[in-house]
Amino acid sequence: MEKGRAEAFSDGVMVVAITLLELNRHVETTGHRSLMHQLGQTWPSFAAYVVSFFAMGVIWVNHHALFALIARVDRVLLSRTWCCSCLSQRSRSRQQRGWPT
Repeated sequence: MEKGRAEAFSDGVMVVAITLLELNRHVETTGHRSLMHQLGQTWPSFAAYVVSFFAMGVIWVNHHALFALIARVDRVLLSRTWCCSCLSQRSRSRQQRGWPT
C-alpha cells in the first residue's frame, strides 16, 4: 500500500472525530440572545470543545510528522494505525457520555 493512502485514512478518521466534537454544540435560533451570550452561558462545554479541537490538531500534526519519517507501509503499520484510530474514537465516545477514559 502507498504511504499516501494510509495518511488519507488517518486524515479521514480525524475529520470524523472533529466533526463529532461539533455535534454537541447547540445554538438557539429563537429569542433575542446573541451568540456571544449563549456561548457565555455554556462556556464549560465550549471550552472543552476548544481544548479538544486543539489537542486533536496537535495529534494530527504529529502524525503527519511521523509519517514523513516512514519509508514504507506494511501490514503491521496499518494495523497499529487502525488500532490507534479505534482507541481515539473509543476515548471520545466515553468522554461524550461522561465516563472516565
